[in-house]
Amino acid sequence: MVLAVAMLTLFFMGPLSEALGIWAAVLWMALAAVGMALIMSDKREEPPAPD
Repeated sequence: MVLAVAMLTLFFMGPLSEALGIWAAVLWMALAAVGMALIMSDKREEPPAPD
């Protein structure tokens, strides 16, 4: 979900940068970092055994 919002932020970067200035890029970087942190923290202890 967080990465979807980051993707939408990229699609609307033009209007966002006009409204927020440099903070639009900071917002995108923060959303992308949080999304990647959530993906990386969702690791299992062991990979499934092969059949």
